[in-house]
Amino acid sequence: MTVAFGIYVGCSSCCIAVNKDGKFEVVANAAGDRVTPAVVAYHDMEVVTGLAAKQGMIRHAANTIQNVLRVVGTTEDENQGQPGGGSSSGGVCRPNWEGGQARYSVQRGDKTVQITADEVITHIFSLLKEIAIAHTSEPELPVVICVPAWSSESTVAVVKKAAKKATFNVQATVSQPAAAVLAYGLADDNKQNE
Repeated sequence: MTVAFGIYVGCSSCCIAVNKDGKFEVVANAAGDRVTPAVVAYHDMEVVTGLAAKQGMIRHAANTIQNVLRVVGTTEDENQGQPGGGSSSGGVCRPNWEGGQARYSVQRGDKTVQITADEVITHIFSLLKEIAIAHTSEPELPVVICVPAWSSESTVAVVKKAAKKATFNVQATVSQPAAAVLAYGLADDNKQNE
């Protein structure tokens, strides 16, 4: 395996890095940015993800979903009081819970459809997959995923499932603090001081 990827997924943004031949690089998306908004917009016949979705939020706020990581794998009781939680107001697309799962009501043409939070996060991983494919000719996409420290086990399970649906081969998940320790070699520094 000569190429491996690292993905950070947060509430408002995400990014992908590649480890190729021992060199690490945070790679740019199609717009040339190294950080991609974790935003998904549902239009009549298409799903728009990333920067284009964020730029269209003013016109399409009721059909644009952000902060999805805060609701995946949670119950309505767990989500009350969090930013992005609660009921729909002010034209912003907010989650509601049916059957124990977070869902969003969006307008697709002349129909209102229910989109699960799991589907939304899968779209984000699909966008990251497009970025990854531009940096390798290998058929397999091994990845380590970094998630916020507050992520519950159920949130991590949904994130891993979404990455697998986008055809990533998930090697591991790590929390932000652990990723920072690894990135800066602090674990090795502590061993040398003993």
